[in-house]
Amino acid sequence: MVPHQRRNPRRPADAGINLSAAKSQYLGADTTLTWTGSEAIVVFTVGLGAKAEGDLAFTGEPLGSDLAYSCSSSDLPSALLPAHCR
Repeated sequence: MVPHQRRNPRRPADAGINLSAAKSQYLGADTTLTWTGSEAIVVFTVGLGAKAEGDLAFTGEPLGSDLAYSCSSSDLPSALLPAHCR
């Protein structure tokens, strides 16, 4: 018997993920999703008008059977970031 092997989808759409900026009024560009083999990196380009514009990156790394995410932004004021990103 051959053990089941998990494979990442080749494209985000194959996993049912819609990265279009049209999905939210707060996105300034399409979201990007990158798999490096050991990390999943999701970058949102946030557009809040006069308040702020910039990228918010979430990086997921395997932690047991889960993904542990960290987030960061060099463009957005910390007051506008999720609490765990500040």
